[in-house]
Amino acid sequence: DQIGMDVSCNLSSGHMENMINNNTIKETVFMAMEVMNSVSTKTNIDYVPAVAKANRLNRSVGFGIMGHHSFLVKNYIDFGGEENKDLLDVFFNAINYYSLLHSCNKARQTGQKFYRFQNSHYADGSYFRNRGEILPKTQKIKKIFSKISLPSQKDWQQLEKDVKQYGLFNSHRLAVAPNGSIGYIMGTTPSLTPVKQLVEERTYGNSKTYCPMPGLKEAAFK
Repeated sequence: DQIGMDVSCNLSSGHMENMINNNTIKETVFMAMEVMNSVSTKTNIDYVPAVAKANRLNRSVGFGIMGHHSFLVKNYIDFGGEENKDLLDVFFNAINYYSLLHSCNKARQTGQKFYRFQNSHYADGSYFRNRGEILPKTQKIKKIFSKISLPSQKDWQQLEKDVKQYGLFNSHRLAVAPNGSIGYIMGTTPSLTPVKQLVEERTYGNSKTYCPMPGLKEAAFK
């Protein structure tokens, strides 16, 4: 039989507020990539051959985010407004850059590229055509990122050259998971989704758990 390739969920999530407030966007992404790559390289799900094959050849991982809505609320930013769009453009552009940088560094260290990298848009450079430096535009987001170093246009240009030369270790790097339960454990709102209830009721078998939304103060709804 010809065995195809299937995806295994090898995921992690960063705490948006902590990453920004502590100026640890790069460090968080790098550490998460290290942990997920460790899982990938040490795992062999041989009883599901398609998953084992894809994991061996592609080493796909997925870094995501939690705490988006609580960060907006604490900074009095309207969900879906111009400031919110500005925030996400800047923040996720940095995450994308650092995940690419880590994957490229890993490929350089190990000499391993994901399966058929040479046929990808990364290899021919077209992936980078409309990507580069993104800086804050609105005053509030400029203030939030005022002490944070963001990838420059020169950084992106160098990354493109390095990716063409050394490749990428991972076929996939980013995936925003729902992360509901771990978001509550971390004391923040799940994923990127808007909060729909001030107190969420969750039912597990015969028990119920009540999760007040963190950071949601009355003033934020005025």
